[in-house]
Amino acid sequence: MKAAVVLILMCTLVVLPVHGVVTTLEMDQPSYENNEIIRFSGTESEGSMMVNVIVRGTSGSPTLLGDPVSDPDGAFQTSNNFRVSEIFDRIGVYNATGITGNQSEAEGITIQLQYDGDKVVLVPDFDLALNQIGNKEASVGEELSFTVSVTDRSLRDLSYRLEGGVPAGAEIGESTGRFSWTPSDNQGHSSGLSHSLDIVVEKGPLTDRETIMITVLEQEDEPDDEPRRADPAPAPTRNEPSRAPAELGIAQFVDEDKDPQSYIDRYNNEPEYAEWFDESYPEYQSIYEAVGLEEPAPRMDIAPFVDEDKDPQSYIDRYNDEPGYAEWFDESYPEYPSIYEAVGLEEPVFRDPGFGECGIGTELMGGECVIVDQGPVMEDEPEIIPADDSRGGGCLIATAAYGSELAPQVQQLREVRDGTLMSTASGSAFMSAFNTAYYAFSPAVADLERGSPEVREAVRLLITPMLATLSIMSLAEEGSEQQVLGLGIAVISLNLGMYVAAPAAVGIGLGRRLAGSHWRRGLE
Repeated sequence: MKAAVVLILMCTLVVLPVHGVVTTLEMDQPSYENNEIIRFSGTESEGSMMVNVIVRGTSGSPTLLGDPVSDPDGAFQTSNNFRVSEIFDRIGVYNATGITGNQSEAEGITIQLQYDGDKVVLVPDFDLALNQIGNKEASVGEELSFTVSVTDRSLRDLSYRLEGGVPAGAEIGESTGRFSWTPSDNQGHSSGLSHSLDIVVEKGPLTDRETIMITVLEQEDEPDDEPRRADPAPAPTRNEPSRAPAELGIAQFVDEDKDPQSYIDRYNNEPEYAEWFDESYPEYQSIYEAVGLEEPAPRMDIAPFVDEDKDPQSYIDRYNDEPGYAEWFDESYPEYPSIYEAVGLEEPVFRDPGFGECGIGTELMGGECVIVDQGPVMEDEPEIIPADDSRGGGCLIATAAYGSELAPQVQQLREVRDGTLMSTASGSAFMSAFNTAYYAFSPAVADLERGSPEVREAVRLLITPMLATLSIMSLAEEGSEQQVLGLGIAVISLNLGMYVAAPAAVGIGLGRRLAGSHWRRGLE
């Protein structure tokens, strides 16, 4: 008995080795001159660890900078007093790699630095390029407007400006890239004026520009009809609907009778269509704006601390079970809305019934969850079965135990119930009787689990054998009464043996041993 208790305790203990890794690395300022002391800073995942930064140039010889011990929250800054000229001895690109004592250089976080002989700057990890704008024509007294965009639509915080021969009154939105200008009479073609200017975009140390020519026409010189750009898949033109953005409106090729998403699907799936749109409508930031839909925010990359060889769910479990780990994540990665997005999993959207609430298909009556009659189904009316649960509420206890309705263990219970039991009359009858008892106590148990990690772990240990036996039900063919009934009786027998007969046998054995001990003492 003691051995069994020790075994259970050993199974419940989880030893988490300290294996901190560098998660971010950056220079403390955008650039350093030759005579300045260069410093690096960043974060590591565990806190209070030694961190080194290895700077390696084209010759391969490294320079080691470090922080003897990082802060308890994982923040670090190199403390060596090396000047730029002492580390960077030739013009070129250098690698700076941050590692802890647990990491090799290949496992660390690396950034690239550019040294030009006078200063060192961070090399951006993106390309900055304008979509082609082309020359424009404008009319006296009428506004010319278009929106400038870049080839990489994921870039944010861009800065736009005008340079060169900018005509009076012309302007461009610094953050939006929207150009606007209304030529006056003295800026028209009759005065022999044309205007050449540069449109410039900037992000960090990178810039790109395009020189365009704007020709101004007097009203009498303006062509009657502007050639219409051809749509590779012609669609009826229409007036701009009320949902159009105020600045540009919906593009003229969009047919109001078609689903706007169909244009986005074509853009994503047909390279020729995407090329046609980008060349023909550069004034639009994206296909979403052209068809009048809001562009979804780009999905962030998986956080750098995530090990691809580990189960992403393990990070979520640590976040839910360890307040210190949750606090470290929230402070170190505020750019991620949740731990789910940081590890690359979809965050479940659900609400567990609270204490005193019942699942779908049941009602609280007299303190108990009772299955309610959903009413007769009309002969010609299809029966509507909730997608979350066939004939009852969710798996409250298992969901609370494993933290998510998407957990594999919870999905296994759903598959057995919905795919096997509910496909037969005997299985449906069993579930009806089971739900009557289950929803009388499960909300309270789920409440206890959510309030206590210890209770949650105990419930996991308790239901693990049951989940193993339920896998037997997957052998039954869907709709087979005989197989469901036979395998169901076998599963019930196994669970009665594990949860009732075995504990009872142990109890009886202990009772007899104690009684025998008292009897022998009486004889003595």
